[in-house]
Order: sequence, then structure tokens, then C-alpha cells
Amino acid sequence: MASTILCSTINMIHHLDYLILKPSCSSSTSSPSSSNLCATDQQDLKKMKELLKGIQELLSDVDEQACNNGDAQSWLKELKSAVYNAEDILDDLDIELHQCGVEVCSLTPSLVFSIKEMIEKLDDISHRKESLSLSLRVGERFHLYVPNVDHSVVYGREDDRENLVEMLLSEGPDKFSVLPIVGVPGVGKTTFAQMVYNDSRVCEHFRARGWVHFAEDFDEMRLIRAVIESVTLTTCFSYGLDSLQGNLEYVLSGKRFFIVLDDFCSEKQSLWESLRVLLDVGLEGSKVVLITQDELLSELTQSTLFFHLECLPYDTSWLLFQHHAFDCMQTNVSQNLIAIGEKIVKKSSGVPLLVKMFGALLWSETNDMMWNSILGSNQTAFDIFSAVKLSFYQLPVPLQVCLKYCSLFLRNYLFKKDRLVHLWIAQGFVHPLDGKTLEETGFEYFDELFRRSFFQFSYMDQHTFVIHHLIHDFILSISEKECSILNCENICSIPKEACHLSMIPKDSHTVVEFQTLSEPTALRTFLIVNKFLVIKKPEHEWDFHYYLNNHLLHVSLPNDLFLMLQCLRALDLSDIGISSLPDSIGHLKSLRFLGLNKTNIRRLPASICKLHHLQTLELQDCLDLRELPKEIARLINLHHLEIPKSVRFVLLPCGIGKLTRLQTLPVFYVGRNIEHYVIIEMKHLENIKGELHIAGLHNVLNAEDAKEANLVGKQYIEKLTLEWSWKYDDLHSEGLDRWTLEDFMLHGVEVEESNVTAMLQEQYLGECKASVVSQDSDDTWIERIDVQARSVDPKKARKKTIWRNRKVTDFQDMVFEHLQPHQNVQELVILFYKGSSFPKWLGNSSFSKLVSITMKGCYNCKVLPPLGQLPSLKSLCIEDFVKVKRIGAEFYGDKSVCIVPFPSLQTLEFNGLRSCEGFNGVGLQQIASLQSLKIQNCPKLQFSAAQEIPPKLWHLEIVKCPLLIEWCHAHESSKLANIKQLILNKKGYYPFG
Repeated sequence: MASTILCSTINMIHHLDYLILKPSCSSSTSSPSSSNLCATDQQDLKKMKELLKGIQELLSDVDEQACNNGDAQSWLKELKSAVYNAEDILDDLDIELHQCGVEVCSLTPSLVFSIKEMIEKLDDISHRKESLSLSLRVGERFHLYVPNVDHSVVYGREDDRENLVEMLLSEGPDKFSVLPIVGVPGVGKTTFAQMVYNDSRVCEHFRARGWVHFAEDFDEMRLIRAVIESVTLTTCFSYGLDSLQGNLEYVLSGKRFFIVLDDFCSEKQSLWESLRVLLDVGLEGSKVVLITQDELLSELTQSTLFFHLECLPYDTSWLLFQHHAFDCMQTNVSQNLIAIGEKIVKKSSGVPLLVKMFGALLWSETNDMMWNSILGSNQTAFDIFSAVKLSFYQLPVPLQVCLKYCSLFLRNYLFKKDRLVHLWIAQGFVHPLDGKTLEETGFEYFDELFRRSFFQFSYMDQHTFVIHHLIHDFILSISEKECSILNCENICSIPKEACHLSMIPKDSHTVVEFQTLSEPTALRTFLIVNKFLVIKKPEHEWDFHYYLNNHLLHVSLPNDLFLMLQCLRALDLSDIGISSLPDSIGHLKSLRFLGLNKTNIRRLPASICKLHHLQTLELQDCLDLRELPKEIARLINLHHLEIPKSVRFVLLPCGIGKLTRLQTLPVFYVGRNIEHYVIIEMKHLENIKGELHIAGLHNVLNAEDAKEANLVGKQYIEKLTLEWSWKYDDLHSEGLDRWTLEDFMLHGVEVEESNVTAMLQEQYLGECKASVVSQDSDDTWIERIDVQARSVDPKKARKKTIWRNRKVTDFQDMVFEHLQPHQNVQELVILFYKGSSFPKWLGNSSFSKLVSITMKGCYNCKVLPPLGQLPSLKSLCIEDFVKVKRIGAEFYGDKSVCIVPFPSLQTLEFNGLRSCEGFNGVGLQQIASLQSLKIQNCPKLQFSAAQEIPPKLWHLEIVKCPLLIEWCHAHESSKLANIKQLILNKKGYYPFG
């Protein structure tokens, strides 16, 4: 409890520093040391700050493990309540200062009274500390530096891996074989199985694969459903047992499958038997792996195969310990520390979890006393639970609090890094270090916990994480009642003592009914946590969404539900069947995190714009969402706006550019009218990070607006997608048909083989009072069309100016030129560009971090851009350049700048170059680093007789390119000798092994 209070205290001190020095909202000349608070109010806040600093100093030295006496616990509970209340008061103060429109602001009497009352309360509690028997320890300064350690390295399992792969690939007399992997806790059974599960040979051999964590509350239906969903990677819509059994048979029938049941125990033997009889439908050679610590499991499961994962030998354990404890320091380590380290490794008994945890704990530690304290007693071996406890209490206080917060998750729950960090930030657990942002510091917290083995990679990839079940059991044991999990079918009330609460629905048919609370609660977190994570895999990347879908989990939210939950800082209602939110959500004045992913919500209530402190708003996969509230610009503290990527269906209001603290905005759709935002609103969004997809660029009316968007100044964008419309339409006709025209003047319009003039006369000019269409004799066209438009309501009459260029293509050339990104960009995607030439910046060697480019649907471009000068480009995909006839020297770049073209390119793909006939010059053999080449749908493309294959090329795939396939057959033995993988028209061919 002391660590939680300390974390909140530190957060408030930072907050008070900001409030005391906050400049006036109405004055741009305030000095950094000035404040818009009156002198009396400033004094009150300074007094509160001094009290909190005293509490911080005391709690920094409290030995939380030893504070078990009743008086100390009561004092800490009272202090926690007061500190939490003080945080809420500061939130009110922040809102009031924001709303204050004068240079010097006097607080409302009620808020002044609350502040003074809180100061008295803190003062009283602080003075009573002298009568308590608080155990103290030496205060530790919070220093965080995460070393660059490769955690994907697995020591000493190479032979084991080969042996298990051989067993899995072997055929047996039965349709499927059961293979238990047995080992002591912490030996790395799951990590080892993950290596094998993702082995390329295993992936190729088994058509169907699935991984299921055996949950404690599994029954037959849940187990079958989990297997189905893990294999299909989609949500199972079967409900009854018979339906589920039939679905499982359909999924596995006629396939060679590989299923892993993790964390299996003999107590679930009856469940296993019920599943076993359903698995006899696959092809021979199918395998089921059971991960367990039960030595007798092979007999219980009647398995003929068995794999015992032994502890690591000493030499390997020592290498693993060095990897985590010494790293780059290894050459400077004293012999004394090495001697102690060797003893620690011996007492770890070859258990990798212990070795890694102790190694990470002692990293950069040069004090012999610390090493000896770890070595500890005369026990011959370490106990895992004790080791986890020791490592936990050596963590800095904020990291302890962050880890305890994870007790809200179920055992084996899969989570993503950024989402967990956003939840930590919402609770005030993260304190910025060395001028870094909250997010940067939070990611460092996460990385440190990962380095110390509290978090580890999941079985799927290195972007999804899980907590080892032994560590999860430990944090559950210390989280007290502050973090609670409810496994209820119907929730009528919230435990009074809970500060953080997660609700676990019993199953997908759960009906959750919230009743209006009779009194306020101090709840600060409420999460609906789904039990299973289902993964859908689109073309190139994992897309995560949760198990329960819109039609399964039914939740009733009373209109006044949130009136008694005003202390909430994090609310997650993702993956439930709600279509709207109560207006009372606007009363959650302290809310920082709101998760609404994969709900049926179409519109958010206007009251959501009152959430002054909101930092994260998640709306991913809300397929019914149409627009956001018009006053969303009031959410000035918003950092992360996760909107659906189906951008054409979501309308965002103008004013989005006022959210200058935004870091996450995955999609920015350029609207067609003034009610929805235009590209110039990007100008002040300088903190956007990660991925940005700008769509609707065909709606840009003025090329200078694209320049004003200032993409070149957005240094944190790593992946940039620029998308025009795939249709070649008149981009503003939809806007014109809303008006009755009085005068329509077109100067020098060129009509190419279409009846545009007739269309205009029929659809628009027929209602004009007068119209003039003229053409300049010198064929120079005016760049502006003035439309005098009159609405049905004469009061709304206005003049509308539409900027146009001589041709759409020429105008888009100018737009693209002004969309130059910052040189830190790493990935660039260009979709349906309407211009005929590429900007000068594209391909410039100054983009030294650019590693991937995808260009699709550039239908008017006749030549490829000069990309060969990019020094770090590794992947290039060019698709649907229908007017390119030859790939010339310009593609490889200026030889004076880049002697060797494409010096880093490894993967190259051409698709849909339907007019392209060949390569000028020596062709692709210039790309010496190329390893994979894929060419599709290029019917006219051919290699010359002199064409040579790049020396490092090992993968060549040709699809629907008859001339190239003919060339491959003709030169199979002479020029394709080094190709290890050759695919012609999607048929694998391995001519030379």
C-alpha cells in the first residue's frame, strides 16, 4: 500500500508544480515563473506541496514488507484515502483554471474550502506518523536505464529443439499423437514450445495450428471453443455442445494439425478425454502437445511420445547469467563479483527463470554487498517464489505499482505494450524522467519489467506479451483488495474497498446488468476483460481483437450510472454490445482512458467533450461509427485518438488541429466540405507518432494547403501512407449539386472524349440564371472557378470559390510535392496517386532511415521514381503502374550520388505493370543485395538474353508473366542455379534443393 501512496504523492507534486507555475490563459506575455492564481491560492497550493514532499520522503524509506502491524496499516489506509481525494481536488482545480478567462483567477469558494480542508487533513495525518512503528529501509533513488539486451536469444536448447521438431514431423500409427512436454516450474517449457511452434519446418508441415492456455474454469464447451478459435483465428459462433463438436470436426477434418495445450494438469484429465475423442478426424501425423509439470501425465494420457525438458547445465546457465547481468560491462567485472555470480548460478539449479531474474536484478550493480544479499542463506537451492518476491521488492516503487496493477488481468492474459502503458499513465503511475514524455517513460518502465522477466513474449509474436503464471500468482498475493477481479454473471454493486476493478464475464452469453449505485464510490479503474484473445491475420500483419463480439455480451448501462463513479480514471467497455453511451459519462471529470473498441456505437454523446483530462480514446473496429462530436477540440489533453481505419465511413469535425498534444491519430481523412476537417488542420499536430494514414488527398482544394500541413516538420512519424481516391472522378461535383447556381463561368475547359459539357448542362446549368463557357485562344487556363451559389434558403446564400489547376494530374503533382515527410520516416506507402510525375524529394538519399516503400495505383505515371539512391531501402513494392513501358536508368538513381544502386534492397515486387516491356541497360543484376524477387501480372515484360540474376537472389516468384516464365525455363540450368526457391504461376519448384 505504501508504494501506491508514494506513487500518487510523486504524481501530485509534479501536478502542483505545473499548477503553481501555470501561466494565464489570456496572457501571452506571462513569464515562466508567473501564475494566473491569486497570491492566497498560490500559498495554499505551496503548503499542500510541502506536506506532500514530507510524506514522499517518509514513504520512500518505509519497508513495506515489515509494515504489517494494525496501527501502521490503518494509518496507511487513511493516508491513501486522503491522497486519492487530494488528486481529485487537483483535477477540479485544473479544470477551473482552464475555464478561467481572466489574467488572475480567484478560485470558487467551494474549491478553496476543499483545498484548505485537505491541507488540514494531510497535516493531521502527517503529524501522527511519529507515534507509529514504521519499519524503514535505506531510501533508493529512482534511476532507470534499460540496457540493450536481446531477449529473443534462448540458450542451450538447440539440440532439444531439433529433437522435438523431429518427433513432431515423424509419422505414427495413429491419426494423431499426444506428446507431453514435462519439466519443473521455471525451466522454460512454454518458451521452448514457442520456438518449435514457430519453426518454419513445423509451420509448413502442419496445415492447421493452434495454441490454447488451459484455464482453471474450463469446461468441455469452453475448451472446444478455445481450440476452434485458436486454429481458425476467428470468433466461433457455435453455442450448444453438439454444434461446437460438429464445428471442431469441420475445422480439423482432412488436415494435419498441431495443437498445443499449455499449462495442462492431471486434474483436467476428464476434460482431456472428452476432447481426445473429437480429434480423430485429421490426417495421419497430427500432433497434440501438452505442456505440464506433471511427471505422471504420459501414463494418464496414454501417450507413446514423451519429452522431458531438463534444467540447463551449469556452463549454459553461466552464459545466460552473463548475458543478463554483465552485458557490455563484462570486460570490467571484478573477480569477486564473478565468484559470487558463479555461486548464484549454482544455487539457481539450471532453472532459466531464476538465472535470468537474478542476472537482470544485478545488472550494472558493482556493490559486493548487493550480490552477497542475493546469494543469501546456506540453502543449497533457491525457491522460485522467494526469488520472485526478492526481485519484486528491488524494483523502484513506480514499477512495483505498475506490476501490481496487472493483477487485474487473468492468468495467461495476452496484452499489448502501448495499451498497458496508457492505462498506467491514466492512473498517474508514470513520472516523466529527464525531460521525456509520459509515454516514453512508460515504455521504459515496461522494458525494465520485461528485462527483469516479469513480462515475456507470448507464443504468437514479439508484439504481444504475457505474465509468467508463477509471477502472476505472486502479484495476486500482494495486490490486497486494491485490485479486484469479479467473476460474476450479474453485477449489481461494486466492492467499496476496491480502487481498481476488472469484470470477467463467465461466458459469451453473460448478461451484465449494472444497477444505479446508491452512493459514490472511490473506484478508479473499471475494465471488462475478456478471457480469450482471438487473432485475425490479414495480408501482412497481425490484427488483434478480442473474443466476445457485438452480439454475444449484453450489457445494460443505466443513464445515471456514472454519477456515482466520478473518481474513475480508466474505463474500458470494449467488445460489448452497446450502441450508445449514457450522457452521464460527461460527469467523469477525472477520466483519462476510455476504451470503446469493437462496440456498436454510431455516435458519441456530446457530453464526452466535457472530459477535460481525457488522454486516450479508443474506437478501433467500431464499424458502425459515423462521426465524432463536433466539439471534440475541447479535449485539449487528448494524446491518443484510435479511430477505425475504415476512414471513408467516419466523419471527423473541423477543429481537430487544435488537439496539439495528439500523438496517436492513425487515420486523417481529408473532407470534402468545411464541416469536416481539411489537410491544413495537420499543421499544428507536431507530436503525431508512429503510423499516419492521410486519405482523401483528392479532396485537397489548394496545393498550398498541403504545404501548410507541414509533414516535413513531423519528426516522429515512422510510417506514412498517402492515399488519393482510386476513382478518377470530378472531385467536387458532389458538393456543387447541393446548390442552385446563378452564374457558372468556366474559362478554357478541355473536354476529352466525354460529354462533360452536356452533363453540366443537364445537371447544373439548367438551373442557372446565366452561364458563360469560353476558351482562351492561347490555351492557358484560369486556375479558379468562382461559383455564385444560392441555397434554397436565401439567407444562406454565399460565394463559393473552388481552386482548380489546368489538369487534375498537374494539380496533384503540386500537392504531392508539398507532402514531403520528415527524413526520419521509415515506411512510405503511396496509393492511387493522380499525378503524372513524382516529387523531387522522393528517392532523395537524405531519407537515410527509409526501409520500405509501397506504391500502388499510380495510373498516370509513365516512369518510375529514382529510388536507387535510398541507402537503407530494404523492401520495395510497385503495383499497377499501367503506363510504364520500360524500366529505365532513372529508376536506379543518379550515379553521381549513388555508385551502387539500391545498396540495401532485399525484397522487390512488381505487380500489374501491364504495358511494361523490359529493362533498359543491364537491369536487375545491378541490385547486388537483392534476395527475393516477385513479378506478377506483367504480360509484356521480358528479360533480355543478357539479363543476369542478382548474385544473392534465392527466392524468385513469377505469376502470369508468360514471357518471363518462358525465359526461366530457357535459362533454368545456366542462370538460375543459385535460386533455392522458384515459384512459377504459384507452383513451388525447387530445382536445386
